[in-house]
Amino acid sequence: MSGFLSGIGLALVGYVPNVVQSSGTLVGIKALLCLYPAVALALAMLVIGKMYKLTDSRHAEMVQDLQRRHAENRV
Repeated sequence: MSGFLSGIGLALVGYVPNVVQSSGTLVGIKALLCLYPAVALALAMLVIGKMYKLTDSRHAEMVQDLQRRHAENRV
């Protein structure tokens, strides 16, 4: 999937193999390397932030569960 999307991105910015690239293509390649991953990360952060709500009570439950499991494994 990654290679497929990278190929599409390079085609969209006008990359042509084995030739000197235009300035627009070079800017597009830099965007593929920096800007697009940053946007994808920001979107992932928003999705995770909306879906994963860690409240104080949920955190306390998780700590108790981990302590219980640790105690069971020690015996």
